[in-house]
Amino acid sequence: MSTYKREGGKMEPRSHMFPLSYAQMSMVYQQVFTTESLVNQVCFRLVFSGHIDSKLFNQALAIVSDHNEALRTIYLYESPGKTYQKVMPSRLIPLIPAKFDMVHPPYRSLLKELDISSCPMKLYFGIIEDKTILLYCWHHILMDGWSNLIFLNELFQVYQSLAARQQVALPPRSYYSDFIGYLQKKSVKRKNQAYWSEYLTNGPIASHQEEFIGNVGFVSMEYPCEEMDNAKLNVTASAIYYAAWALLLSFVEKTNYVCFGATFSGRNIPVKNIRTTIGMFINTLPICCRLSPDMYVTDFVTGIMMDILNHAEHEHISSTDIRRLMGRYDTAPLYRSIVVVENYPTGLQFPEGMEFKGYDIRECAAVSIVLGIVPIQNKLVIQYNRDEFEEADVHQLLSAYKKLIDSMIANPHVRIGYISM
Repeated sequence: MSTYKREGGKMEPRSHMFPLSYAQMSMVYQQVFTTESLVNQVCFRLVFSGHIDSKLFNQALAIVSDHNEALRTIYLYESPGKTYQKVMPSRLIPLIPAKFDMVHPPYRSLLKELDISSCPMKLYFGIIEDKTILLYCWHHILMDGWSNLIFLNELFQVYQSLAARQQVALPPRSYYSDFIGYLQKKSVKRKNQAYWSEYLTNGPIASHQEEFIGNVGFVSMEYPCEEMDNAKLNVTASAIYYAAWALLLSFVEKTNYVCFGATFSGRNIPVKNIRTTIGMFINTLPICCRLSPDMYVTDFVTGIMMDILNHAEHEHISSTDIRRLMGRYDTAPLYRSIVVVENYPTGLQFPEGMEFKGYDIRECAAVSIVLGIVPIQNKLVIQYNRDEFEEADVHQLLSAYKKLIDSMIANPHVRIGYISM
């Protein structure tokens, strides 16, 4: 573990090497043993009006990299028992003028260029008429979606300060290694192990899922996520999303027991400045549901909400331990589907004279279907494996999911056996 010394009132790293988080461990193994896979890699393309000064922007990127140790980190694998991350003394992320079509980027070839042991992130830029396009690709081992917003806001804030020749002011320096230190505490490990042992022991085994290389498709649908009326159910919106997905899986798979992955932020812990720290904090945990036609919608959704709240208190556990408790001793992905509620902070702040024009994102997951709920855009999105599903079938699946949400909200006091797609 890293130790620290105090210099000038600040805590600075003495050792630049420390263990991986639980989520990072599984990502390293996937990268080592499936070298052709693009799983856990992301491309984010941002379009805005106006032109950036590339020299100032490159300087801003260097300052933000220096401020966040996660942006100077590489990930090393020597053996199954010896994996770690190493913070480098200087920036790793290059700013590259794009020599490809920024409107239709070659996502797959760009992702293949990433190397978590030397350069887990690259940032490209291009100027087209009156617009600037930023495209950056990174391995998810580096940072999560919440961190992406922190990264962009710090980058634009520093750039604006440099352009205005003002003093650069950033949030208090924070360390991803502090988060790793929290995970290493024996009391934390014991508490979380006990909870998951009770939740998963003697439960049915999750369905087997073959990993795919990344032939990914996307289907989206408008839905008023931010305006969803859940007052009748008196639960969080996330509980309704999970409950509707569980019910949909029950219909599709013709079973009364369903299990899927749900992504948790990982920031619900007492670590200093964790909400403004860049890093990979999220963890994907199982939501397991037994359904009966006689269950009332209110009871079903409330039960799932209680699972969410309890999971959030014990969200840091390794996928190896989850796999063991679920009775899985293979190396295939644990879930056929994952639900991601993108409820991290919003509010991207562009420099003066620039205006947001749009973005798109390409991400490869290790499962057949990822359902994304995007409140800021009022959208439901499904990312799916094109080798397994037809686009028309995924459209139908998403339409059925939307109908189930509406039915559960409109009929909270009926039995779920009366809810149909």
